[in-house]
Amino acid sequence: MAKRNKKAGVQFYEALSAAPRAVRPSIQPAVEQAGESIRNLPWKQWRDDATALLHDTARHLRYVLGVFTGIPARITYMSIALLSLAGGTIVAVSTASSTIQQYAQNLGSPTYIMNTKNTGTTIVDRNGEILFQGYGAVSRHIIPFEEMPESLIKATLATEDPGFYNHPGFSWKGTARAAYQDLKHTGKVQGGSTITQQLVKNTLLSNEKSFIRKYKEIVLSMEMERRYSKDQILQMYLNTIYFGQGAYGVESASETYFHKPAKDLTLEESALLAGLPQSPSRYDPNVNKTAATDRRNYVLDRMAELGYIPAETAKAAQATPVVAGVREVEIKAPHFVFYVLNQLRNQYGQEAIEKGGITVKTTLDLAKQNQAQAIVRGQVDKLAERNASNGGLVSVDPRSGDILAMVGSVDYNRPGYGAVNVMLSQLQPGSSFKPIAYATAFSKGWNGATKVDDKPLRLPQFDGTVYEPQNYDQKFRGPVTLR
Repeated sequence: MAKRNKKAGVQFYEALSAAPRAVRPSIQPAVEQAGESIRNLPWKQWRDDATALLHDTARHLRYVLGVFTGIPARITYMSIALLSLAGGTIVAVSTASSTIQQYAQNLGSPTYIMNTKNTGTTIVDRNGEILFQGYGAVSRHIIPFEEMPESLIKATLATEDPGFYNHPGFSWKGTARAAYQDLKHTGKVQGGSTITQQLVKNTLLSNEKSFIRKYKEIVLSMEMERRYSKDQILQMYLNTIYFGQGAYGVESASETYFHKPAKDLTLEESALLAGLPQSPSRYDPNVNKTAATDRRNYVLDRMAELGYIPAETAKAAQATPVVAGVREVEIKAPHFVFYVLNQLRNQYGQEAIEKGGITVKTTLDLAKQNQAQAIVRGQVDKLAERNASNGGLVSVDPRSGDILAMVGSVDYNRPGYGAVNVMLSQLQPGSSFKPIAYATAFSKGWNGATKVDDKPLRLPQFDGTVYEPQNYDQKFRGPVTLR
C-alpha cells in the first residue's frame, strides 16, 4: 500500500511539472493539499518507525554488551579463570602424586626398569645356556656405561637428544612443538620426547597417545632425573632401546648386526646403530641397504654439526660401505624344548607362554645333550644295514630324577618323522615286553631248552586287516630253543 501511494505521488509531481506556467497558479491550492497528503502517506510512517526501532535496538545492544564487558563481568571472568586454574592445578598435582606413588617401587630399581615389558618365553639349561627363545622373547645383555663406546653415546645424543645433559627430563620447546603439530592434525600429543621420556615410555608406560599419558611421562621423567644421574639414565636407555631383529640394548644389537661386543664398535657402526631405533625395520641394512646408508650418513652429519667429530672424520666414515649381519636363531635340544613348552602350556596356559615374559631354568645339561645326540646318531649309522633308521635316548639322574638329556630322534629336521619325539610317543613295546612274556612262560614250566617255532604269523584285526609281525632281519628260522 505504501509503495502504491508513493508511486502515485511521484506521478502527480511529474504531471505538475509538465503543465503550462499560466495554469499553475490556478491549481496551487490543489498542489499544496496533495503535498500534505503525500507527507502523511503510510510509507513515511514506516520509515520513522524503522528509524526508531534501529535506535532502540542499538541502545539495548549497548546495554547487553555492557553486561558482558563491564567491570562486574570482568570480575566474574577473572573469578572463573582463577577457579579453573586452581582446579586444574589440584588435578595436576593429584595426578602427579598418584603417578609417582604408583611407580615409586619400579623407579627405584634400575634392574627392573631394564627388564620390563619382556614377552614370550626363554628356556635355559641347568647352567643358564639358552635353549629356546620364542613368542617375542628377547635376550637382554645389560652392560655398564663404561663399556659403551664414546662414538655410540655421541651418535645417540646427536640423533635423539642433543640437549640431554642440560634439560630436567623434558623439553618445553620440543613438547610444545609436538603438541602444536598434533593438535593441528590429530588432536593428540606425540613426539618431541627426550631420552628420559623415551626411557619412561618404553619401560613403564604404554604407547597410548593421549594428554594424560604424556603428562604422566613428563612427571615420571622429572622424577627419574631426580633419582638418577644423566649417565645412569643414558645407560638404562641404551640397554633397553629396540634396534630391530629382536635385539634390545646396544650389546644385543652389536652382536646381532656386527657379531662383536659393543665396546668394539667403530664410528660408522655406532652411527648405523644410533639411527635404527627411529624405524628399525625401515633402516635395517639387511632389508634396505640404501635407506640404512642414508640414515647412517645423516647421523654422522649431525655429529659433525654439533661438534662431536670433525667434518673430515664424518666424511671418511660415510665413505665406508655398510656391512651388517642378521640374527642367528637356533633351537637347541628341540625335542626337550617342546616337551617343556607342552608342560608349561598345560600348567599355565598359552597366554602365559606368549605374553608372560618368563624364563624357565630346566634340568637339562646341554653338554650331555650334545653327547647323547652324537651317541644316537652313531648307533643308528652302525645299524643302517639292519634297516635301523631312527633312535632316541633319555638320560636321567637316578638320585634326583632330573632329565639330563633327551634325544627324541636321530635328526629333528629330517623330513617325515624327525620332529616326532619317539621317547614320548605311544609305540609298540618291542623287546621291552620280552621279560614279561618269559616270566609267564617260566611260571608254566617252560625252560631255556623248550623249543618254539619261529615262523610267519597272521593275526586278523577288528578292522578287517591282518597283522603280520616280522623279525628285525626279515627272516624266520623255524624251530628254535627258548634260550
